[in-house]
Amino acid sequence: MRKRIVFFVFIFLFSIASSFAQEFEDFNRDLINSPESFQEGQIPPSLLADLTQPLQTTIQPLIDLAKYIIGGFFGLYLLLVILRVYYERKKVNLLKDIRYDLDHLNKHFGVSHSVHRKGFFARLWAKLRGGS
Repeated sequence: MRKRIVFFVFIFLFSIASSFAQEFEDFNRDLINSPESFQEGQIPPSLLADLTQPLQTTIQPLIDLAKYIIGGFFGLYLLLVILRVYYERKKVNLLKDIRYDLDHLNKHFGVSHSVHRKGFFARLWAKLRGGS
């Protein structure tokens, strides 16, 4: 069951990352193809496209590979940490409930319980006061 959930979350995160990449590419294409977005004194769109195209074709596959590897590992790690925290909190709450129930059972049957337990300073004070 957990493997399926992790798999579907991984697919979901992967699809989100790819849609963001597509939106970024569309934004860059619109920016380069619309000359009215450039004001006077800026680099003309045709020159900008000529300068960035070789660099983009060289580096883009490396960036895509790094994006999927690092993003996938980080997303998976983050998901596993969230699941671990959730289950640990459930476990702690269950242990607190068990301790509460045992404390009340001990009170009912007259066995020493948490009220009878004294800390270090209370024991020290009792020894100093009582002398024994």
